Amino acid sequence: MRLSADQDDVGFEDYIRTRRRKAIIKLDGKVMDKVITADTSAGFVVRVVTDPNGLMMVDPKNEGQVLTERLTGKVDITFEDGDAAEG
Repeated sequence: MRLSADQDDVGFEDYIRTRRRKAIIKLDGKVMDKVITADTSAGFVVRVVTDPNGLMMVDPKNEGQVLTERLTGKVDITFEDGDAAEG
């Protein structure tokens, strides 16, 4: 399954379909915060980079854009109600 808050991403449709349910994204068993895109099949998450105070960082190469990072590993998506994402 792929969920994405990015309107230009193929996972956006599933995000809209499930957005009323809180998704819990884990990478290698660790809960990830500020995730923009998560893909269980491809094994990656894209998330916002934060400073030590938890504030979003600005991308120095793209003025006005939030800095993101892509992390790879085993991705699990579950929902607060206990259901596991399929796909």
